[in-house]
Amino acid sequence: MLAAACGGGQASAPAESVPIAAQAPDRMLIATGDSRTPVATATCSRDPGLTPVDVPLFEEANEALRSGDLHRARAIFAHIVTSYRTSAPLLACYNAATSAILEARKKAGVKESFDVVPPKAAPPPPYTATLITPARERAGLGPRTTVKLAKASERKNGITDEAVWYRDNALFRPQYFLPSSRDYMFLELTIFEHDVAWPIFEAHTYAPWPRDPSLMPEPLPVTIPLGYGTLPLTMALSSGEYVIASYGGSAWQLSPYLAVFRRDGSIRAFLDLRSYTQGPGSNVVQAKVGSMKVEQGGKTVAAADIVATGLEHPLDLDWAVASGSVLYVEHAVNGYTKESGGKTGYITAIDMDSGEVMWRSAAQVANARTFLLDAPRGVIVSAFGFTAEPRFVYVLDASTGATMQKTQVTATPEVFVKKDDAIHLRGYDRDYTFTWR
Repeated sequence: MLAAACGGGQASAPAESVPIAAQAPDRMLIATGDSRTPVATATCSRDPGLTPVDVPLFEEANEALRSGDLHRARAIFAHIVTSYRTSAPLLACYNAATSAILEARKKAGVKESFDVVPPKAAPPPPYTATLITPARERAGLGPRTTVKLAKASERKNGITDEAVWYRDNALFRPQYFLPSSRDYMFLELTIFEHDVAWPIFEAHTYAPWPRDPSLMPEPLPVTIPLGYGTLPLTMALSSGEYVIASYGGSAWQLSPYLAVFRRDGSIRAFLDLRSYTQGPGSNVVQAKVGSMKVEQGGKTVAAADIVATGLEHPLDLDWAVASGSVLYVEHAVNGYTKESGGKTGYITAIDMDSGEVMWRSAAQVANARTFLLDAPRGVIVSAFGFTAEPRFVYVLDASTGATMQKTQVTATPEVFVKKDDAIHLRGYDRDYTFTWR
């Protein structure tokens, strides 16, 4: 592929195509799934004109390229290239990372164009406990069990030491690291052989990628699309054989536009869950934010208020897990239970083929930032509670949504993480571990 030369901006000297390195291609690991798949590629050689300050940055990018963290490598090389615009070796390094992504996507068999796939609009859900179709077979759940969740430990935490909790327990949320959508990672996948479209580069920015200790260390599989039209990928969750991708919205909350991809990048489901946002306790509100007027000949001929419309007490999409043909989602109001009239804290099982509800739990069983699905045991572990309200950990039947167990805790539940056969719960000021009995 060739990029057309763009007018304006800083001119670049023509860069002749050069070999990335003289040696034969090495084997490089490409993150196409949870494991990294070897793909043949060439190594990247350093431009001797790099300043001493930029040499470590180059080595960081080169190591990312060698290890298969291709999005990271490409972002750093793009950042360096914008400051060394006449460097053919550095442009070749950027092209090497881009080529490796394209090769990995081709090797994985990615054929579908995600942008042309319309999301399936899910119908509004019920707001009482509802069972329409048991999910056991379609979710690949184990047989119904009578297991009990038992508290194994409880200790007070420092409230602000959540990172320490993740580190000391060697825990990770099943979520991939994603930088801002303005990061060079989101540049279009284009190979530049001569003229570089610098204005496209300059529309993006670079910041060091700090590794959030709470997130998985594995890089996002390159088979997952980084955007849907104008909506950037903002969250990506690892869920067994699937990656759940959220497009639009914020980096700390799932968007109603939720796509479920197989590891090879093929689309399993793409749902529009906006109908889940406005519950019985959500109100459409308007507020005056300004005014405007039109004057002619010193006289006001038109005037109007500027009014903003929003949703009060919306049901946020907090977490999602996919299993078999079922997508489990959690919706809750970020606030006190009374603000929603008690209509908050639901888990819903959705048929990924039809977008229809299979079951919905009772209200007030889930508002922590995550919940867990234990498919072999056929159960979901969730929690609900808020400041100055009772707080409970729940065990739900993952086939029907029925409550199987309810255990009171003293701290507001925040995050569940499973490690081996133990369930860790981070509370506002206390940490818990649970085991099955």
